[in-house]
Amino acid sequence: MRCRRENFSFRSNHSFWDYDGDAKRMIGFYKFDGIRVLSRFFAVKLWHYIRKKYDPDTILLVPAPCSHARMKKFGFNHIEKIAGLVKRMYGIRIFTGLRRRRGLQLKKLDREHRKLELRGKLYMTAADTERFRRLAEGRTVIFLDDIFTTGTTASESAGILMEKGADTVDIITFALD
Repeated sequence: MRCRRENFSFRSNHSFWDYDGDAKRMIGFYKFDGIRVLSRFFAVKLWHYIRKKYDPDTILLVPAPCSHARMKKFGFNHIEKIAGLVKRMYGIRIFTGLRRRRGLQLKKLDREHRKLELRGKLYMTAADTERFRRLAEGRTVIFLDDIFTTGTTASESAGILMEKGADTVDIITFALD
């Protein structure tokens, strides 16, 4: 309930499941065990929600940036892979130019330390900023991540996206922790 009292940079968040039971196991199999075939399941789930809630022709999907440690350990950005499938399967526009500088792993940090850790870590290059402005013009920007824990990543990312040209940002996550 404390999330309801927090001032976030995004307009709304929708999570498909609570982060427990089958949802937690499925996300873990995909994210940590490398069962990449699950990306199709997540992409289809995402598409059905987008199609029901938005005009798919008017959105821009922005996957959460991956940490360098995660890329090094697992070899892929699991959220970007899902966004790429949604693009290929359904023609949704995506933007993959939001980046994250090296830093600590967020899952081990509490709310305040997450905020401190992320401050100044998310960025876009000048070329990506120009491309984003063109792509975001007149569109609803949706930031996609796997788990909404404290809202820090979502809020910081939405703030950067709005600073770079988005009118508003909605958040979609697969699970709420």
